[in-house]
Amino acid sequence: MPPLIATIAVCLASTIVGIAAYDRVVVRPATAIGIVDAVQVYREKEAQLVKALSASAGEGERARAASEIQRFAERLPSEMARLAQDCACLVVDRSVVVGMRPGVRDLTPMLRERVLR
Repeated sequence: MPPLIATIAVCLASTIVGIAAYDRVVVRPATAIGIVDAVQVYREKEAQLVKALSASAGEGERARAASEIQRFAERLPSEMARLAQDCACLVVDRSVVVGMRPGVRDLTPMLRERVLR
């Protein structure tokens, strides 16, 4: 009977170690979440452009601002996709997050740095 108890104990211990390793290596990294406040970044860029246009209202400045708006509109989605690759996480907008949990990373400063430079 004692060899049977030892075998069961070893089986239980190896199962627990396997489940814990699976949780740490596979499940938790797959559920990593990063949030960005895209509206805030958009408003900052908008304020930047309004300030630049109000300072000089020449036709050349307006054309330059229009091309800058176009570049910003193209870069924002691609930079958000790059953020997801860089952090190896799911990136969602802050407006869709109902409750924050520990471990959720705020990636807004990184997005701001990449898009507003």
